[in-house]
Formats: sequence, structure tokens, C-alpha cells
Amino acid sequence: MSAVPACGVPGGSDPYAGRCIPNIESSNDWKRTHYGNRNHWPSWESSKNHEVILESSAAIAEFGPKCTVEQLFSKPGAQYAEEGVRRSNRLVLLHKVIKQKGYAGLVHIYGSCAYQGNPRVSALAEMGSQFMVTANCDVSNIGGSSSGNITLNGQSYVLTGNQYDHEDATLGYFYNNRFDISEQDYNDIWNSKLPHTQNYPHLWSKMFPTHVVGREKAFWQLVRGKMLHNQRTLRGMIRMAECVYEADECCYVNNAPRGVRAPFGQLFNTFPELNDSPKVWQPPHDFYSTYMVARFFGGNDENNGLHIFPSNNNSRVRGDLNSSDWASFNHELHTYTALLQARKDMQALEGFFPGSSLIEDPEVKLNEAGSFSAYSGVVAYNDADGGPINAGQKPAVMLRYKVLPGIGWTVWILIGSPQGYNDSRTDLIRVSASGLNGNIFKVKSIGCEAQLHEFVVKSSDSGQTYEAINTIVLSERKPGYAGRIQA
Repeated sequence: MSAVPACGVPGGSDPYAGRCIPNIESSNDWKRTHYGNRNHWPSWESSKNHEVILESSAAIAEFGPKCTVEQLFSKPGAQYAEEGVRRSNRLVLLHKVIKQKGYAGLVHIYGSCAYQGNPRVSALAEMGSQFMVTANCDVSNIGGSSSGNITLNGQSYVLTGNQYDHEDATLGYFYNNRFDISEQDYNDIWNSKLPHTQNYPHLWSKMFPTHVVGREKAFWQLVRGKMLHNQRTLRGMIRMAECVYEADECCYVNNAPRGVRAPFGQLFNTFPELNDSPKVWQPPHDFYSTYMVARFFGGNDENNGLHIFPSNNNSRVRGDLNSSDWASFNHELHTYTALLQARKDMQALEGFFPGSSLIEDPEVKLNEAGSFSAYSGVVAYNDADGGPINAGQKPAVMLRYKVLPGIGWTVWILIGSPQGYNDSRTDLIRVSASGLNGNIFKVKSIGCEAQLHEFVVKSSDSGQTYEAINTIVLSERKPGYAGRIQA
């Protein structure tokens, strides 16, 4: 109890905290490789003979009520079962204590996400699985009851289920790990280091376009799908993202990673003492689109949002960034400012969100040809796995509408298409054959970033086609960046 902060409580350790998200990176799993080797845990030699009071029935059947760490790890099946039960027991207990000590409205979130990685079509058949859940709570072997009742240090608790069953919202914890570039551009930037290539705008312009809106929409849908399957209810999601590519080998050439560090000083974003290799900053259009999808999908529903995982401790910065000796902060800030651009471009929706209805998968007639069909973000993304645009991808589209008294409806459409930075395409979109009186929206999208279109639909219209007017300042378009919307 004493180790857990009293979040949000006046006079507590964090009196203004509204959300509590524990850092669980050093305690999520239990592996032999965690011991020593510059990890958080002590060496294997100093730990292997420690006695373990077992909590899982499977491990107890193998060893009895106790065994050493080394004995447990000699039986992978028993260790796996023990790890799963212990993790759920502790994480659910942590949740109970955080809520007990925190203020009445505190939102507690487990520091990870039930779905991990780029969206996969195969994940649609795996909704029952949840990241870092291999067993539910079981305290019956450590003095508790089969129904989860247990007393610890004089406090009574009921420990059932797993961490996702108890959190108030979820953390959309997913990092990008890859960008692709041509062999020639790789050589120019990393090997030859040609002067005109040694800056971020040039590197971003050479990255192959990705279907970022498809990726983000699909990720939201997969996480929410797991919620509905496992908890039978939806809770808010805070999409957590980094401004940098997470992987050290994030540069791909011919579909294979190149094991190189960042090529020039502008790319460094971490301190040497943190034992982390320099990482490459993501192109502005990617973060612009990540915000757009999160804000559009989440609307004004409680506990939806976007959180930027910090790249460095900003308390280390002093004075003018341009004169700072710390290369980690001496970079192009366009990835961050893209968030401000996205916020500005979505300002018109702030008054629209309350009372609006979201259509996650409206019907689309691709390239104005064929028939209308509705499809998910997972289908739109088509297993790209972080790589460049592929031929099987489709535009990712979402639609929101709201009654406009005395007129009809206000409609906003968010779309992102799988195409090059300067390519364009036109698609037809509708709610359904009868939704919004069967009216159709003709939308031209330019580039691969998220784009918004607004329509005012008359209730007297039926089966009409409304065509969007382009609002992007075409003269300011630049590969790697999102197009600015006219004021």
C-alpha cells in the first residue's frame, strides 16, 4: 500500500492527477534473459536459488507448493503457467490499490494494450487473445478462495479476471518500427552523405508512402474489437505513440532492414547514457494523420485521446535550442508541429462532435466504379506490416453526421488513400442505400495523409451526389508533409 501513490488526492503525491498509468515495462513478463545483462533484475547466479511460493495449480502439480527459480525455469510449461497467474494476481491487485488510494474519479489504465503491432487481417480471428494475458487471477493456492477473496496485510480484496477487465480506459500502445527507402537514396544519405541529403525534409521526402490512415483506423478497430469480445463493453482509448521509429534497425531497403545508426546529427534524439541508439524521427504527415484519426474516431467520448510518449527528459534543456549542446533536442521539430497543424485543421469539428454519430465503415465505390461496399480499416490496410503501400489496399474512410435543425445534416468525412505524396483519386461514399436519404459524397483525396471534408445535406434531398471542394493549399504540398487546409 505504501509504495502506491495516492493519485489525485489533495495532499497526496500527485494531487492533480486524473489518470494513473503505471510503468510496467520491467514487470510485464518473467524470462530467463531478464536476469543480469544490464536489465532491471539482479544476476541469474544470485537469483536462481531463490525459493518461490507457487500460485498456479499447474506449477504446484509439477513441484509441490514451492520450488527454486532455477527449478521452475527448467520446466517451461510450468513456468509459463506460473508467470500468467502471478501477473494477473499482481496487476489486478495493483489496480485495486490504486483505486482505493486515489481520488473517487481517478481513471486507472494498464500500461499496455490488448492488441500489439501493425494491424493484421488474421487478428480478426484472434479476438479472444489479449497481450500479456495468459491466465486469469487465481488466489486459491495462496490462502484465498476460489471466488477470488483474499486478505493481504489486513486488507480484503477480490481478485478475479485480468488487468484489462478492471482498467477504466485503455492505452493504445503501438509504435512504428519501419520506413522504406530506395537503394540509391540509402546510399546517398547513409554512405555517400551527400550534403543536400543530410537533413530531415530530404529524408522524409525519400521515404516510401505508407497507408497511415488505414493503419490507424485498423488499430483502433482491433483494440475496440478485443474490448467487445473480452469485456463485452467499450472503454475509451488513449492512443500512445512516439515521434520516432521505435526500432533501432528501422530503415528498410528492398524489404530488409539495414543495421545502421542514424546518419547525421539532426537524427539523434537520445542521450548516450540511456543505452539507446539514435532513432529516426517520423515524417510529419504520419503524426498529423495519427492525431486526425484518433480525434475523429474518439470524438467527445470519455477517455479517448492521444498521448505522445516523450523521447527525452525536457528538464535537461536549458536556454536556446539552437545553441544547445544536446544533439537530442537539436532537430527539426516538424513532427511535433504537425500535431499543432492537425489540431488547427480540426478546430471546426470541436463544436460538431457533441451529439454526432460515427459511421466507422461507410460504403465506398472505389474510383467511382463498380458497386458500393463497406469494409473495415483492417481490410483497407491489407497486412502492410508497416511497409509501403501495396496493391491490395483501399482508402480508409470514416464518416460522422449530426442533425442540423431545419435543414438536414452536417456531415464530415475523414479519408486517407493508399497513394503517392502527389497522386490523387476520387471515390464515392455513402452511409448506406438509405442512410442520410441515400445521398452520396464525391471526394477527391490528394496524397496519403488524412484529409477532411464537410458537407451540409438537405433533408429534402434523396440519392443526390454532393461533391467536396478541395480545401488543401496545393502550392504548399511537399512530400513527407500533410497539406495545410485553407483558413
